[in-house]
Amino acid sequence: MAILEIAVLRDKASERLFEDPYRLASFYGASEFLRMYGVEFSSLDVSSLTKAPEILDKYCLCIAPDLEFIHLDMVEVLKRWIEAGGILIATGFFARKTPQRPIEISAPPLNEYGADLFEISEANITGNPEPDIGAYMNLFPTHKFFRDVRSLLPVLGVNPALKGSEESEKVGFLLDSNERLAGDLVIVNRYGDGLAVRLSARVFRTIGLLLSSCQWKELLWPGLKKAVNRIYLSLDRDGWSYIPVVDQICKFVYNIMDVLVSEKNGIGLIRKWFWPHQGDKPTKIVASVVHDVDSPNLEWIQMTHEFDEELGVPSTFYFLSHAKRREYPPVYEPIIFDENFIRVVKNLVDAGCEVTVHGQVTEKDDVLEERDNFVKAIGIKPTGVRMHFVLHSAERVRNYQEAGYEYDLSFYDNYHKGPGFFTFSTYPFHPLDPEKVEVMDILVGGPVLEDGVLCAEVLPRPWCYHGSWGKEALARGKFFIDMVESENGFLAINLHTHNINGTDPIRRCNRPRIIKELIGYIRQKPGYLFTFPVNIFKWWRIRENVRVHLSYDNLGEVSVTVQNSTDQIVEGFTLHTRHLINGSPKLKIVSDEDGSFILLPPLNPGGKVTFKLSAKA
Repeated sequence: MAILEIAVLRDKASERLFEDPYRLASFYGASEFLRMYGVEFSSLDVSSLTKAPEILDKYCLCIAPDLEFIHLDMVEVLKRWIEAGGILIATGFFARKTPQRPIEISAPPLNEYGADLFEISEANITGNPEPDIGAYMNLFPTHKFFRDVRSLLPVLGVNPALKGSEESEKVGFLLDSNERLAGDLVIVNRYGDGLAVRLSARVFRTIGLLLSSCQWKELLWPGLKKAVNRIYLSLDRDGWSYIPVVDQICKFVYNIMDVLVSEKNGIGLIRKWFWPHQGDKPTKIVASVVHDVDSPNLEWIQMTHEFDEELGVPSTFYFLSHAKRREYPPVYEPIIFDENFIRVVKNLVDAGCEVTVHGQVTEKDDVLEERDNFVKAIGIKPTGVRMHFVLHSAERVRNYQEAGYEYDLSFYDNYHKGPGFFTFSTYPFHPLDPEKVEVMDILVGGPVLEDGVLCAEVLPRPWCYHGSWGKEALARGKFFIDMVESENGFLAINLHTHNINGTDPIRRCNRPRIIKELIGYIRQKPGYLFTFPVNIFKWWRIRENVRVHLSYDNLGEVSVTVQNSTDQIVEGFTLHTRHLINGSPKLKIVSDEDGSFILLPPLNPGGKVTFKLSAKA
């Protein structure tokens, strides 16, 4: 049996030498993409390949994110590995020569050392390879929010103009005859018994920069910067449709990987699905109802809780925990140590709600003081944090991590200009700490649908002024939910407690009614789940620590081993493949338009389960 292992190649020497955040962003983007998509992988420094090239033998597929300055002998090692049957996916520049390269790594020059890997030969065009690479499916995500493939190309740093030359018609692996985009977006070349894949688009660099977009915004190229600004500042649906651009890019790259692996094992990649299954069906969208408690009005807090109970949804309250008034926000009186306030909060805890901190500060000492006030007053450890009007920075998130928060559900400083969203993904992820050159343990992310954004008072067409209670705002919210569902992601819906009284006299939006209608809309979705944000982020950690190992033979069978490396029983664990598959009668497999889902029974701590799968004819 051949082992299906994946590696992300990293050139640490170049990263240290150039101190270039682009290279760090590329490696981080590739790694976080695989983590978010539930694909097991290892990190491999290319400098180790020259001394021990046999390291590559255990890997079926290697990703080379912008390995621009690797040595000739490293390229030769990769070539021999590909010839023996490996799959290399290289993005951006690969082993190129540049006059700016320092002398330490410039001999011999690397102008052509990787070029022949990606040359489409005449045999590849006319020799009818098995299977026909040119006949592969459209690899781009297909849903109503991704209307035109070309619209994403400037974001990826690719010129969308068609070359119109003979060369562009020779590309053996793009989309179809009508979508030959510049002749160099995706190239797959047979090289010996393996495949050399070239994505000229800067996919992993784009992912890495977008997940760190606010702190690295000056590094964005024009097309990407335009998309970022459009998302931040747009209140129209066309602008919102680009919000999960990271997810759309991830889906594009994952589909490429899956198609290539399916040529080897018959059923492609088998990955960890995003969410736990519920009984006999996979979960396709996860939602949380959250409340920012900006006002000290205890009656509003109680009314909001009764509203949640009436709807039958679990809810999370974020409380201000400052002990003294600050310059911002001036209207928020400190009441964290008020006896009546403490009693109300503890009643929410007893009722099963999640209660935690609504942050106002970012400096380390202030963050720790805010946390300590909450612990002293309420007597429990806060789970996560949400902050108003925040700029995404590694320092702020690092301070949250040191304070012991499990997650950060803050949103960017654009409250009445766009959705509460700065991550460009509908999945949790680990933020990058560029100073320490490491990934943080804390999880961040997830779109927050703010009540104030739904009913924002903007010209020329205020959403809230259509209908007596906000029907256009409701349509806007449904669009947002559909968009998240299309990526099988999660979202939080925020209703401020001071908006529980009904119709906003200024904006004429009945916000509680809008939230109620949106919750009902989610319940019409197949495979929905309502839960607390803390449960979402806890599940993401559990998912990361359940290991999936794949091996395959030449008979069309794939052996799957799932091992629970956690210290708790894992319920609802789900595997997914884009293909229709067969398994043993004891294995619960559900198939639909998204592929096949393997719904596993509870996994005991340290336990593992092994089974075999094969493709349906």
